[in-house]
Amino acid sequence: MTDRRTLRTLTAAAFVLLLAGEAAAQQGDVQRGRVLAQSWCASCHIVAGDAARTGADKAPPFAVIARDPQKGPDYLRPWLTQAHVGMPDFSLSRREMEDLIVYIGSLAP
Repeated sequence: MTDRRTLRTLTAAAFVLLLAGEAAAQQGDVQRGRVLAQSWCASCHIVAGDAARTGADKAPPFAVIARDPQKGPDYLRPWLTQAHVGMPDFSLSRREMEDLIVYIGSLAP
């Protein structure tokens, strides 16, 4: 009986830790997102809110994406997991994706 109780307790603790890690990953980090955007996205997008035009003409500036109410996190998550014509497939990790999404959101006025 004690072994079952211990197993249930350990399983519950592992589940709580898994959920906590998932929540932390979904919060994202603005600074990590900025670094990621500068290293991976800046050749095509304007990634800073106050940057001069340096990205490709067809790639929207991140500040424009941030101001679009239809392009929030729930839009960006699935969008960033799919391949798009003219955009490299970076295969972002969940954490990188959340960091990038939080950074883009930080550019909204």
